[in-house]
Amino acid sequence: AFDNSKQDEVRVKISPDGEKLLTRHKDRVRVWDIPSRRVRFTLAPPGVTQIVSAEFSPDSRCIVAVFTDRTASVWQADSRGLLRLRTFRHDAPVISAKFSPDARSQSVVTVSGEHMDEKVVRSFSVRHGRERFNFSAPVFPSVEFSPDGRRMLITARVHNPVVRDAYTGKELLEIPNTMYGQNLRAVSTDGQHVLTVPRNNGTAAHVWNATTREDIAVLAHPHPVTFARFSPDGQWVVTTDGTLRVWDTSSGNVSKELRHEGTKVKSAEFSWQGSRVLTTFENGSLCVW
Repeated sequence: AFDNSKQDEVRVKISPDGEKLLTRHKDRVRVWDIPSRRVRFTLAPPGVTQIVSAEFSPDSRCIVAVFTDRTASVWQADSRGLLRLRTFRHDAPVISAKFSPDARSQSVVTVSGEHMDEKVVRSFSVRHGRERFNFSAPVFPSVEFSPDGRRMLITARVHNPVVRDAYTGKELLEIPNTMYGQNLRAVSTDGQHVLTVPRNNGTAAHVWNATTREDIAVLAHPHPVTFARFSPDGQWVVTTDGTLRVWDTSSGNVSKELRHEGTKVKSAEFSWQGSRVLTTFENGSLCVW
């Protein structure tokens, strides 16, 4: 439990090693030790500067935080508290920042830009503090990495998803937003699989090979599909139609079917390792499976 007496907006992240919890308010970030349930570190920016986002590194030892002063900073925990390692300055507001899963590259990717303008995606080296590359992206982009950190998936609301090389920024693959007249619902982080739902039959989800456009599997539901997400390694996909189902991507078979009495599933997210699923429900509750 943590104090939210101000009743302000809170965002929560669990570290990849499962040992720490990060809670983000507008004016502070707290890192909690889960076994002892104690606050280990607190990060509070000076003056009127607010915190936009905060994420753990893959080894759970660092966090990257985005601030309203157009900066993103990497912090490492030591015996003295949180030590700032790097600060990356931008010429426009920073929207998000995250670490690459590849610990060897030690890179942070940021998205910046004015509210309704085209955005810029930048990759920085944490070790050297230099910008590696940048490219333009549509309004409201989302950046996801493949599990090995070699690929980046860039998605936006009304634009085709694009797979890029995470080391160079080079575009590798563009995936049509509509395939065979169907609505795109999910893309695997390596860009190899796409899930669509036909407009005239919302209960049947199709998994495609994004390169060959081969229809690999049809996932049949009793009710219209409202949400879908691939696991980090692309081997599994979770869907919701009020009930959570975990499917084998290659065979199309249901592996697990999970319900919560008295309410319906709204959305689901895989853990970094893909071994757990966090679900949200219409009654506001959360469950980890």
